[in-house]
Amino acid sequence: MKKFLFVVLSTLALIGCDDDSSTSSDNDVISPDPVEVNALVSSPTNAEDAGLEEYYGHAINPVPITPHEVPDHPFMSKIKSGLHFDHYNSDVSNNLGPLGEGELDIKTWQISPIVSACPTVMFSEEGDLITVCIEINQTRLFLLDQYTLETKAEFLLPKKQNPGGGDSSGGGYVRMDEQNRVLVNNTDDTIRYIALEKDEDGEYEFVEEKVIDISAKLKNAGLTGYLNDANPDHEGRIWFTLGTGEVGYIGPNEYVLKYHDFGERLQNQTAMDAEGLYVVTSGTTVNPDTGWISKLVTDQYGNLVIDWTSSYDNSGDGVLAKVSGTTPTLFGLNDNYVGIADNARNQLHVNVYDRADGRLVCSEPVFPAGKGGAEDSMIGYQNSLVIANTGGYDSDNPLMTHNGLAKITVNDDGLSCTKDWENLEFKHTAVPALSTKTGMIYTYPIHAGKIDNTTFSYYLAATDWFTGETQFQRYIGSGPQFDDLMQSVTLADDGAFIVTTKNGIVVAREKQ
Repeated sequence: MKKFLFVVLSTLALIGCDDDSSTSSDNDVISPDPVEVNALVSSPTNAEDAGLEEYYGHAINPVPITPHEVPDHPFMSKIKSGLHFDHYNSDVSNNLGPLGEGELDIKTWQISPIVSACPTVMFSEEGDLITVCIEINQTRLFLLDQYTLETKAEFLLPKKQNPGGGDSSGGGYVRMDEQNRVLVNNTDDTIRYIALEKDEDGEYEFVEEKVIDISAKLKNAGLTGYLNDANPDHEGRIWFTLGTGEVGYIGPNEYVLKYHDFGERLQNQTAMDAEGLYVVTSGTTVNPDTGWISKLVTDQYGNLVIDWTSSYDNSGDGVLAKVSGTTPTLFGLNDNYVGIADNARNQLHVNVYDRADGRLVCSEPVFPAGKGGAEDSMIGYQNSLVIANTGGYDSDNPLMTHNGLAKITVNDDGLSCTKDWENLEFKHTAVPALSTKTGMIYTYPIHAGKIDNTTFSYYLAATDWFTGETQFQRYIGSGPQFDDLMQSVTLADDGAFIVTTKNGIVVAREKQ
């Protein structure tokens, strides 16, 4: 997920929005009375009406694989610290996933009948859902009951100020810090820390504990782009990116601001390890067909240093913009690789680089020539990456998306890669997730209706990590409100399947 807001905000721009800019205040905390949850509208209402089956395939016997571990981050949550699960953007969960058996209990939550987006789902210590939702005229932080999706608390954030601008700033990328506070960047150039509190009566409330306002520092530096990502490093600095191509950090004391201007488009989320920050940028006006992946570090004096920069083929038009659509994924049995997809004109590749020096380890072609594209982060587990094909995606007709899911592995020599498998059965646009407790990759494939092939329906699917064979698919819903907008799949600690959509959230839980 990186460009969901291109789609959402282009739609909102056509609808129109209020010019009034809302900001957070003490009165913005809302403690709603229990109300009936508005559900997403499925059209057709069921699989049979679409000429499809409720279930394909067979139940699985879970075969656990080695639990996924990333090095501890002193300033990030150990529950789920962001959109892609962790600071490595691995999209790997040690939680259980669905097994394809028992009754499937589906709960949906519609934030609005108008296109909205809640791209990042995280969890409270009690397992409830925490998400930031970007709507036509407001941005809100929600606590949703994990079973009913009833709103338990909400908090009004500064409204996104650039609708229609093709910019994923203003709440698209949200993180959770080591105190399990929500860390969100806003288009008013603030970074906010918001805690969840529970009173003696069991009522929940979001409390804004800290606001870092860097608007004056950005203005003094002549920087006009909106905050796109805020990512703590291991020393307590907060690294930020602007959509206009600048990357920098604000020091722990909030007085020092350093930045580097790449002069290139920047819309992806960043990745962080103990050594530095990894960022993907587009080509320049002079050289648009070459994009870049870079590692940024600080020296002993706190100066921002480009440790290395490596190129990727950016000759294609991209799915939604002329740039790699992937957030960097850090992986490797020796914790030594970073992976992205390129944006080559006729053939998509998975590129793997050595994190020590930026050396290109491999550039492995995936998916049929002319029918590949990537707007999603990749799964990174041990020495392997899994990529979903989002080439051809059209929010008006997701059936235009090209089929494909593929896995590549870095060979033992560290000099080349092998494509382990490529499954071209289905269309996948949501970021997939791997469960180490089942050994399955969970996706949200799209099916064309057989009665009316202009309708499209969505399923929960499980694909074997080792073989690439789809084991089962279970019907979720049909029509535009179930479109995932290239957002993400999440797995709860009880094995529930969660996906965010054009209008809200879906939670599917198997009853044994």
